[in-house]
Amino acid sequence: MNKIIFLIVGLCLSYGVKAHNPLSAKFYLEKQDSQGLLSIYLSQDGVDAALLKAYGEKEFENYTVGQYKSLIVRYIKEKFKLNINGKEIILLDGGIKLGKHQTDLKFITTEVPSKIHTLKVQIEAFSENEDHQSLFVYKIGESNGKAILSNRNDFTDHFTKTVETSGMPQSVAITIGAVLILLFILFTERRRLI
Repeated sequence: MNKIIFLIVGLCLSYGVKAHNPLSAKFYLEKQDSQGLLSIYLSQDGVDAALLKAYGEKEFENYTVGQYKSLIVRYIKEKFKLNINGKEIILLDGGIKLGKHQTDLKFITTEVPSKIHTLKVQIEAFSENEDHQSLFVYKIGESNGKAILSNRNDFTDHFTKTVETSGMPQSVAITIGAVLILLFILFTERRRLI
C-alpha cells in the first residue's frame, strides 16, 4: 500500500515539474463558433530567456508590465504560422496572464474551417532556447491531432487527412471482397465434387 502511495505522489510531482519546464511550451487550438481559440502555456523562465536572446536586455529592461505583455504578444504573433486547407490563420485579439512560473496566453484567430484536409503549423517561438520543443494540439470538429515541434523538424509539421474516394470505407470493401472470393472457391470446389 505504501509503495502505491509513493508511486502516486511521485507521478504527481513529476507532472508538476513538467508543467513549468523552461524547455517546453504547449499550444492548443480549438474551434469556437467560426473562429479558433489558441491557448498557449509557457514557462516564465523560457519566455524571459527567449525574449532576452531575441531582443536583447536593453530592449525590455525598463518596460512596464503592460509593455512587457505587449512584447510577448508581438513575439508570439511573429513566430507562429498556421495554414489550414491552404488558408492562413491569423492570431487576432488576445489576452495574457503573467505568473511567477507560468505565462498563459489566449488568442482568437481568423475563421477556422469546420473540416480539415490539410494543416501546416510552424512555431519558431522559443527556438532561441537550446533544446526547446513545443507541443501543438488541435481539436476542430471531428479532426484532432498533435505534434512535437523542435529543431529536429524545423519547428514545423504537416497534417493531411486522407479523403475516401468511394462511399464505402476501404476496410469494409476488403472484407466483402475476401468473403466473395471464399464463396467463389467453395462454390467451385462443391461443383467439382458433384
